[in-house]
Amino acid sequence: MKLVDIETVEPGQILGKTIFSSNGAILLSTGVHLTVYMISTLKRLGVTTIYIDDPMFRDISHEELLSEETKRAVIHQMSETFEQLRSGKNFSSKAIGQTIDDLLEDVMQNQNIMIHLSDIRTADNAMFLHAMNVCMMASLVGLNMGLNMLQLKELAMGALLHDIGKLGAPEVQEGRMHHSWRGFDLLKNKREYSLLIAHVAFQHHEAIDGSGAPRG
Repeated sequence: MKLVDIETVEPGQILGKTIFSSNGAILLSTGVHLTVYMISTLKRLGVTTIYIDDPMFRDISHEELLSEETKRAVIHQMSETFEQLRSGKNFSSKAIGQTIDDLLEDVMQNQNIMIHLSDIRTADNAMFLHAMNVCMMASLVGLNMGLNMLQLKELAMGALLHDIGKLGAPEVQEGRMHHSWRGFDLLKNKREYSLLIAHVAFQHHEAIDGSGAPRG
């Protein structure tokens, strides 16, 4: 398969990689023959590139760190979590924890696969895919650092939820209203979470030279 600009896609071409909706459901499955309606719908959803099944590239394999089932579960859980927060409800720590367990199981089984972040983004699923990718990369770093399972799970939890402070408020680049502060305040009040999880959200925009945010 090869990655192509959505503007060059023609009806009848075969989709090479599954595209997920914002709630983790499959929007279009691998192997579907694309129609004019499908292509126009993808454009309307903000998709700019997709993978096409090309006979010239079929001998090039793309191994995945996460299974399709795990990806669907992670995106669905992130969608549910954000919807609960938008509604003013408390999100389920247990459900997030199970999602993290499944993700870490895949990462540990496939940790020798070279990671490539190839899932197709739409305007609706971009934040959730970003969170999943950050979680995957952080988990791989943690594994290579020799973190124990508890430390690894806390790191993965913080990474998956690192942008939770972006929800429901305009983006502010400085001060207490920066989304990293808001994420920290939200997560530190979850009694079942360690302070480390909240600090992942708090410090993910800091830079080693002191030029980062929110504290510099």
